[in-house]
Amino acid sequence: MAEPPSEPTVPKPNEVYIANRRKKLQTHSSLKTKSRGIGAALPHDFNMTLAINGGGNHALSGGYGVMRGLAKKGVLNDFDAIAGVSGGFWVSAIYLFGHPDLEETEAQRALLDTDRDHEPEAISTVDLAKLSDKTMGYAAVRRFGGRECCELPWYGLAGCFSRCGIGSSNCHSLWVDAIHRTFLAPYGIKKNKVLAPSEADAKSLAAAADDEYLWPRLSGKSAANPTGEQRGPFPLGTFAMVMPIGVASNNGCRPPSPPPS
Repeated sequence: MAEPPSEPTVPKPNEVYIANRRKKLQTHSSLKTKSRGIGAALPHDFNMTLAINGGGNHALSGGYGVMRGLAKKGVLNDFDAIAGVSGGFWVSAIYLFGHPDLEETEAQRALLDTDRDHEPEAISTVDLAKLSDKTMGYAAVRRFGGRECCELPWYGLAGCFSRCGIGSSNCHSLWVDAIHRTFLAPYGIKKNKVLAPSEADAKSLAAAADDEYLWPRLSGKSAANPTGEQRGPFPLGTFAMVMPIGVASNNGCRPPSPPPS
């Protein structure tokens, strides 16, 4: 007879903490929607969505495999939306916004290397390392960490200066910069841009100039889409730039704040 599952060891958050978190999230969501006017642009007829969980490079690698399988079946662009959190949004962003200068079939072949064997047992890190660095598969073996360790003291020093009102860089900036140059920049995804569901939506929003926006490859103006309307999966996602709390929160200037009670 199987033993009953053990009780969770992590205590439940208290009611005050939950209420404060809900209030903060509702306020943040309201301000974000009002400031960009993006809420009205979201469609409400999603019937089928591909959701990819977070987990950094693990989520990116897993999402890449799932997308390759769906692309092989010819159904990847049939989803109404592709949603991802953290590493799951890295992979969805690479697929939707990557290689914007390529035609869709060519971009999908370049990103997902669909001409290669799809059998999981035929794929190894050795095989992935032989791929072009423009493929999503290569991201699974892309070097990460060495350069960042060398840069950490300088970003930490910049964080100390930023506390005195000089500059704005800190250790969190290092993480953002590292993630962008490692996992997004190689695919032509620019930094410090606002993501829009289509080129037409970007032009209709008065909050920023056109050159501040990125839109999915399928939703840009082309011979097949002369108006730049939203086509293919709708991008939904959240970046979670997680770092060790001792580095991310204090840049070595003071002890980390205690967790909420």
